[in-house]
Formats: sequence, C-alpha cells, structure tokens
Amino acid sequence: MANTQEQVSELFNRFTYIFGARFTAELRGEDREQTRSKVRSAKAEWAETLAGLTDEQVEQGIRATKYRCDWPPSHAQFVRYALGLPEAGQVIARIARGDTDDLVRAVCRAAGGRRNVTLVDAREQARIVERVYAELVEDMVRDVARGRAVDPAARLEAPAPAVDPPKREGLPNESRSVCDAIPHNLTGGQQS
Repeated sequence: MANTQEQVSELFNRFTYIFGARFTAELRGEDREQTRSKVRSAKAEWAETLAGLTDEQVEQGIRATKYRCDWPPSHAQFVRYALGLPEAGQVIARIARGDTDDLVRAVCRAAGGRRNVTLVDAREQARIVERVYAELVEDMVRDVARGRAVDPAARLEAPAPAVDPPKREGLPNESRSVCDAIPHNLTGGQQS
C-alpha cells in the first residue's frame, strides 16, 4: 500500500480535475491561512478514510466517483465505491432476479437469520433487505475508517452468526424467508 499522504494528494488532485469548483469551494477560506487550515483539516480527514484501503481500491473509488457522482462524494460513499459495493436497490434487484452471488447470499443469510416473514408486501421485504445491507456496508466502512484492510469478498463469504431458527408455528404454509419472498411477490407467485 502506498503512503496514505500520497494517496490523499492524488485524490485531491483528481477530485480537483473531476469536480473543479464543486470540490475546491469547500476548501476556500477568507484568506490564505484559513484556506491552508481547511485544506490541512480536509486532508487529515481523508487520510483517516483512506488508511484501510489499498492503492487499487482508492483508484477504483476515484473511477467510480468520476462516473457516478455530480458532486464530490461523502467519505462513506467513497469507501463503498472503493470496495466495489453496489447500491441497496441493485442488491434488491439481484435478489429479485434470483442471483446467488456472494453478496446476495450474505444479505439473504443475514436477513433470514434475523427474521423470516410471511408474504406481506414486497416493500416491507425490500426495507428489511435494505436495512440488513446497510448494516453490512456500515461494518465494512467502519473497519476501513479504523485503518483495517477490508476484503469485501472474504467478508461476504464469512459464515453468518449463529441464530435461533425462526418459530414457524402459527405462520401460513406460504411463509418464506425475506429473500425467497421478494421474487415471489414481484412475479405474483409465477415461476419464471
């Protein structure tokens, strides 16, 4: 991994070219000394953010930001991009399509481990998946902020924590886990 200060300088240079005044306006002070102070503070914050990322992850974050953002990203958003994590809506769409990649399995495992639901509505199930996914992402972002290297693939393949199986008595026969129910609700129960 490169020196974090070098990563921050590269990030600032690239953000200046990508976002122009939208990035630099926040760094301007009323005089040179105040501007220098703001730049030092911003660079210190970004150094903390980048501490747990590899050079490749930082580059991935910059590239994703360049093509996805009209404004400079928040630190958490940049880390999500650097780790290659999709938006929650994309995860829900992948579940609805029946994808079974590591991310989908991890989210479904976490959602199913916390709560199995009857076939309420797809919006409630999507909210559960969004909340579970947000928690997974937040854990990874927090680890990066603490300077810990994060490998999303390894994190997602890790076994889910042990939980008690859901109690099924009193539930209708059509009770499904959250992730099983999303495709069912989106297709009206039709098999594709």
